[in-house]
Amino acid sequence: MDLIVRGGSTQDLRKWLFAPYAAPPTSSPARGRIVCNCFDVAESEIVADLASGLDLAAVQAKRKCGTSCGSCRTELHRLQGQGASKTFKVDPEVKTRIKSV
Repeated sequence: MDLIVRGGSTQDLRKWLFAPYAAPPTSSPARGRIVCNCFDVAESEIVADLASGLDLAAVQAKRKCGTSCGSCRTELHRLQGQGASKTFKVDPEVKTRIKSV
């Protein structure tokens, strides 16, 4: 009712008027740009892992990014260069899969 009294738009709330909730659901925070589409890994997740002290091989083991098609490896190198100084190690199995494509 306050929204109507204040003259605000109720358009966004219309679909929630008869919903069985006390309040409209809130959205989760945006994850940011997706770097690895194969495993749905966001740039913010990779940056956070690198900032916590993980090297890129550990991030790769944790998130699986760069281990399927390999198209995100260039971006992983770029992100690593922004904050970490360790070298990027590619799983030999990934190299074999990429060569066979």
